[in-house]
Amino acid sequence: MGMLLMAAFLLATTFTACSSDDVVKTQLETPAVTEGSKTVSSLAFNWQPVAGASQYAYELYDADEKVVQGGVTAATSVVTTGLKPSSTYTLKVWAYSPLNSDKTTSPIATLKATTNAKTPLVKPTPTAETGNGGVTISWPAVEHADYYKYSYTVDGEVKTGSVGNQQCDPYRPAYRRIYHPDYRIEQR
Repeated sequence: MGMLLMAAFLLATTFTACSSDDVVKTQLETPAVTEGSKTVSSLAFNWQPVAGASQYAYELYDADEKVVQGGVTAATSVVTTGLKPSSTYTLKVWAYSPLNSDKTTSPIATLKATTNAKTPLVKPTPTAETGNGGVTISWPAVEHADYYKYSYTVDGEVKTGSVGNQQCDPYRPAYRRIYHPDYRIEQR
């Protein structure tokens, strides 16, 4: 009887053992994430391609650990926008392999990054010069300013406008100028 049980045991284990055809899956490598450029409302992230990965998933968390952005991409970078100034965010990235691959999803890579602070701008002090039938208003360029808004009053009507930094006075590059034939300087 003992020999019969031994033979039955050997037969059972022979038929239930794993076959050499079973694929043993290994985990993909963890993406190596780095911080790219940043502004007051955006953060860019990059990571090295992971061998065997077909796509990457990412999630950006705010300081309260709420997901503010996320997605899946085949690229190895992402730019997140619409963020708050001077705020720290955490990016989590992981790699996926194709379904028929011998790899499984990678561990999650995590990186913290902080958006830039808003730069307070100084208020320019304009000067006015009359001539050629109108008035030219000029002011020193303000560092970090992209454009300037202005307003003036003609005969009780307020007129407004804006001028970009690219409209620079070629004779005085540190100054911005606007010319309006309607503009009149009021003496008080």
